[in-house]
Amino acid sequence: ALRGASAPETKLTQYYETDIGETRVLTLADNSKISLDAKTAVDVDYTPQLRLIELRHGQAFFDVAKDPTRPFRVTAGGKTVVALGTAFNVELVNDEVFVTLVEGKVAVTDAGDRNEKVVPGVDKADLPPDVRELTPGQRLVADASGASSVEPRADISKITAWRRGKLNFEDEPLGLAIERMNRYSRISLVAGDEKVAALGVSGVFDTGDTEAFVEALQVYFGVRAERRADGSIIIHAPA
Repeated sequence: ALRGASAPETKLTQYYETDIGETRVLTLADNSKISLDAKTAVDVDYTPQLRLIELRHGQAFFDVAKDPTRPFRVTAGGKTVVALGTAFNVELVNDEVFVTLVEGKVAVTDAGDRNEKVVPGVDKADLPPDVRELTPGQRLVADASGASSVEPRADISKITAWRRGKLNFEDEPLGLAIERMNRYSRISLVAGDEKVAALGVSGVFDTGDTEAFVEALQVYFGVRAERRADGSIIIHAPA
């Protein structure tokens, strides 16, 4: 169930999380909205000066109410996304951060950077050199080390398909696809080895339909599915 409570770090921060297979929409004090994917947790900390969100794990879509005097900051992994009024998707999976801009502008900087000049739309001469500014349709991908790259033409419909109860994979590494599928089902999938985790998976699946996903892997790749007593399924390379 969705829970909202004071986080242990500070009484000012509200903590929300969704369970496996559960999605919810939060409406914040300024009418900004956060759509939480399954198995997702966020901290929400609003102050008179800033709107601060930490994505602890999972995925969320942010529809930010405009407030030029109060930047909206979302920290995930090693990155912070700064917005004034916009819509964007942020995902944290396997220590990688994915930021997809749907409309407006955002600036992406290293987590913990509270430089007040780091806001979208300012003169680029005022921005630190490591700040990336995104335009609609772009996706930033940052690895565990913080190194990032920008995809200039991301497929917004595919990336946000989770909001419609679908997962749309296009040559997705199986390891990442498994992490995403596991948000929606208590049948936990595990890649048997790195070679299996690197397989490129394509297709559209209903969220939570783990059996159909495993069946597709068996048909197209000939993998072996080992079913454990605890309900998990280990995906092994073809025999």
